[in-house]
Amino acid sequence: MKTIIIVLILALILGSLFIISSNHYNLSTKEGRTDFAKTYFGWIGQLGKNLYSITSYSVKLDWTPKTS
Repeated sequence: MKTIIIVLILALILGSLFIISSNHYNLSTKEGRTDFAKTYFGWIGQLGKNLYSITSYSVKLDWTPKTS
């Protein structure tokens, strides 16, 4: 369980670094921090939506073995 939490935290940190570097946000200004927060939490929301889509799709699949 610790490993999963550590990997999740590292992924979120790397995601934030990627967002900052690709959008050239200046976090020393209020505007830069606000723009970063909007982008970051939008990204987190999209991750949640994608996870929901993947989970709901996989639940609908037929996982029982086929008999010949």
